[in-house]
Amino acid sequence: MNSLKQNNLFWPSFKSNERIYTKDELETTNGFLIDKPRICSNNQKNDSPKHLIVICFSSVYNFEMRKVIRETWGSIVRKRRLTMYFIVGLVHPEWNNRSMIQEMIMAEDAQYNDILQTQFIDSYRNLTLKTIAMMGWLSEYNCTDHDRYVLKVDDDMLVNIDEIDQYAQSNPIPNGRTFIGRLAINWKPFRNPRSKYYCPESIYKGKYYPKFVSGPSYMFTIDAAEPLFKQAKLDSNVFYLEDVYITGILSERLGINRTNHLSFTNIHSYIKRNDSLRHWTSHDWNATQLRSYWKQFLL
Repeated sequence: MNSLKQNNLFWPSFKSNERIYTKDELETTNGFLIDKPRICSNNQKNDSPKHLIVICFSSVYNFEMRKVIRETWGSIVRKRRLTMYFIVGLVHPEWNNRSMIQEMIMAEDAQYNDILQTQFIDSYRNLTLKTIAMMGWLSEYNCTDHDRYVLKVDDDMLVNIDEIDQYAQSNPIPNGRTFIGRLAINWKPFRNPRSKYYCPESIYKGKYYPKFVSGPSYMFTIDAAEPLFKQAKLDSNVFYLEDVYITGILSERLGINRTNHLSFTNIHSYIKRNDSLRHWTSHDWNATQLRSYWKQFLL
């Protein structure tokens, strides 16, 4: 931890008119403070092939949310014997209880063995770094015997794992690297510097972004991870709108397909496990809501 602090690579040094990362900041996506072996669950003996890996983006501070996820839709992940990890960042160095929170994270991982912790601060501004780090981790994943999908979700989602896993098992991998999710088409960059989603022309000059999949939840073929990771490390305009950048701009450059799937509903909706409409995800759930609704979801 001390060596990381001395490197001063915690916080993106955005200029007032730009929102891009430095090369040093991108280097923090190489490796994890808390890591896991890149061993495919399909390599386990006496186990049926698995076709889905679940990666949940969680704030390092969201202990209760992770606990509730393990009790609710995460319990279905375990029952289906799928691989699932929570990816978190570092505690902000200015927090007075930083050491205590870090000890709690390490204890949580010791108990559940499902935490990946990056080498940069956990923040909204660093979501692109977190996505790049995920792609780097997946690019080394040892799973050559079976085709695999990756499900990326945020920790404020309700997820219908049964339906998603059935899709992954019954649908062949698309021809070519692919993202599957709620597709955004003809979205214009925000040019107002005061906007949360500001993107200056120096970063992206086009009138419209390339089509991209909305960030709260999406799937992609695992073979997309390595080229995305390598290309991002070479790019001088890596910026903080992670879904626009990773699934839009970078994927367009690499020729990665993006496919719309209406079952990804990134709004707050009361989906059910056996929903005839096959809704897969619902957005904006807190721990209390998710725990309270779970029994109804299972009906």
